[in-house]
Amino acid sequence: MEYNQIIRDTLRELGVGGNYIAQQRAVVAIQLAIEDEEAAARLAEKRKKDAAKVLAKDADISARF
Repeated sequence: MEYNQIIRDTLRELGVGGNYIAQQRAVVAIQLAIEDEEAAARLAEKRKKDAAKVLAKDADISARF
C-alpha cells in the first residue's frame, strides 16, 4: 500500500481531513482502484445492486401507504 500517504495528502488538500470517519474508507477504496481495478469494478457493481434492492424495498413500503 505504497500510495497511502499520497492519497491521504491529496484528500487533505481537497478538504477531507483525518478527522472524517469516511477518510479511511476512501483511502482503501482508492488504493483498491489503483492496485486492482477489476476488483474495484466488481465491488462497485455489487454496491449498485445492493443499493437497488434497498431502494426497491423502500419503494414497495412507500407504495403501501
